[in-house]
Amino acid sequence: MYSRNDLPPLLELDVALALGDFTLKAQFTAEEGPLVIIGPSGAGKTLILRQIAGILRPDSGRIAVGGRTLFDSAQRVDLPTQERNVGYVPQEYALFPHLPVTENIRYGLRGSGSAKARTAEMLELVGLVDQQHLHPRDLSGGQRQRVALARALAVKPDLLLLDEPFSALDAPTRESLPEEVRRLIQATATPAISVTHDRTEALRMANTIAVLIDGCVRQVGTPSEVFGAPVSEEVAGFVGVETIVAGYVASVGDGVPVTEVAGQLVQGGAGVAEGDAVFVCIRPEDVVLNPAAAGTTSARNHLPARVTAVVPSGPYLRVRLDAGFPIVSLITKHAAEDLAVAPGAELAVSFKASAVHLIRR
Repeated sequence: MYSRNDLPPLLELDVALALGDFTLKAQFTAEEGPLVIIGPSGAGKTLILRQIAGILRPDSGRIAVGGRTLFDSAQRVDLPTQERNVGYVPQEYALFPHLPVTENIRYGLRGSGSAKARTAEMLELVGLVDQQHLHPRDLSGGQRQRVALARALAVKPDLLLLDEPFSALDAPTRESLPEEVRRLIQATATPAISVTHDRTEALRMANTIAVLIDGCVRQVGTPSEVFGAPVSEEVAGFVGVETIVAGYVASVGDGVPVTEVAGQLVQGGAGVAEGDAVFVCIRPEDVVLNPAAAGTTSARNHLPARVTAVVPSGPYLRVRLDAGFPIVSLITKHAAEDLAVAPGAELAVSFKASAVHLIRR
């Protein structure tokens, strides 16, 4: 093992890549990982990783890891992939099918006098000592992922890149493996960048999240910052905010804005002034349903609403309502039965002021 102080603390990326009509521009600083880049398919997530790894050459810009320049178009620096000391785990892991686990891990350590000891250390770290003589075809998806990760970490990279690392796995494995991979990354003190389109996976993995939409980094922050206070309508929609409605701030009293939305008044949010045009954002899990005749609750916002649609969502139901404006609630099936939730049902919605996030339009 090696300490966190032995590794460069950050990545600097400021590059442009043009492929036909598509231009990717990204600029962010990632402190010691894991940084997770999330965004829809086609946003440019994998392109960023391939530029850092040296698989693709940016048209212009600069890439540096820990102050070491990997690419600089102005200075005509473009280190080949093998000289960048960047570990890369592709989506399909790219294991050698004819080699056992031990030889797959040892592959990047060829010529190293400590290859045997380092391989043994990696096998112990990823929990594959008993499977070291097996071939990839004899392993589960999660085990193959651990082999790929061990191979990338064995060379003590300055930076680890993970391209949709859990996309090929079954659902139960995807549930448990992100936290395990995070543990392995922390155990080796390796700065890491992972890319995914899965919000739940990002929350389980990330210290820092960067949201990439249409080739541009729209927001960088902690998971609570990005998911709780998205900076734009596009980011809000991608991170799972399902109620995004336009309104105007009618007043601000005692530091709490009151926003008019389609004739209704919504209390909550911050950082705005009277008269501001805003988007009101509310996550579905923060919207509580009550019987229409129920009295007021401790929540600041309590509005009559009519159910317009009920959509199954795993163990939950996603309930769409009209409260003068469209609003979505995520509730359990048991709660739906108790409330007789069905299209056309008259209910009430309530949500706390702290659940309201305002974005200036």
